Amino acid sequence: MTVVLLSAPSGSGKTTACLQLTDLVRASGAKVCGIVCPAVFKGRHKCAIDMRDLSSGEQRLLARRIAPGEKATLGDWHFEHRTLAWGQHLLSHLPDAEVFILDEIGPLELLHDGGLSLGIDAARHFPAILKVLTIRPSLVLPLTERLENMSVSTIDLSGSNRNEIPRRLFEAFIRSRGRINSLPPSH
Repeated sequence: MTVVLLSAPSGSGKTTACLQLTDLVRASGAKVCGIVCPAVFKGRHKCAIDMRDLSSGEQRLLARRIAPGEKATLGDWHFEHRTLAWGQHLLSHLPDAEVFILDEIGPLELLHDGGLSLGIDAARHFPAILKVLTIRPSLVLPLTERLENMSVSTIDLSGSNRNEIPRRLFEAFIRSRGRINSLPPSH
C-alpha cells in the first residue's frame, strides 16, 4: 500500500488532479473514497471552499473568507465546524475502496490536530492499494514524520506536470492492483 503526497502551493491544481484520478479509477471499475475540497470562486476571487465526499458526491460548505472585523478560524478563513465534524465522521467510516484520496492535509490537521486529522490515521491504517494526500510544500516534512514507517513518496505538482500526474498515479494503481490480484491464495 503506497501513500503519495501530492505537493503544491494553493491554487496549483491539487484538487483538479484528485478529481481526474477519481474519474480514471471509477472508469476502470475500481472504488475510490475520501474527501476533496474544491475552491469556490466569484469571478477570479476564491471566496469559499467546499468539502465533497467522493463516495456519495455530497458536498457542503467547508470554509469562507472572513468579512472585515470577523474572527477567523485560520488565516483569513472561517471554517464550518459542522462540516469539519461531518468530514471526521466520513473519515472514521470509510467504505471499502481500492483508492483513498484526502485533499488536503494542512495547518489545521498538522499544527492544531483539528480539521480532518482523522485523515492521517486513515492514511496509516485504511487498507487501500493507493492513498493520495494533498499538501502544501511547507508541510511535507511534518506529515512525512507523522506517517513514519510507511512507504511514502512525494510528487511535486506543477504547471508542467499537473495534467500527466493523475494518469501516472492511475497507472501505478493498476500495476499494484494487478500484483495484488495475482498473488497465490493464502491457506
